[in-house]
Amino acid sequence: VAASGRCSATERLIVRPDDLLEGNSSDYVASELLLNGIFDAKETHIAAVGAFIGDALTDEKMWEAWRGKAPMVVDARFA
Repeated sequence: VAASGRCSATERLIVRPDDLLEGNSSDYVASELLLNGIFDAKETHIAAVGAFIGDALTDEKMWEAWRGKAPMVVDARFA
């Protein structure tokens, strides 16, 4: 935070789930590349997106790897 009380920089991470579903799956795979074709949707459970975001925010190495990027996140069983 700058002396003015405002943030001097904003960092971002955009998560792109595929076919977003409710459920308990939390094992995920994240990739910078599209993991499927346009008409071949893979499942991504909300829990997997939450797990990815939680991991990215609490693991400094993971944050550095994904900071400023927009990874596609899918359930691990579809990768």
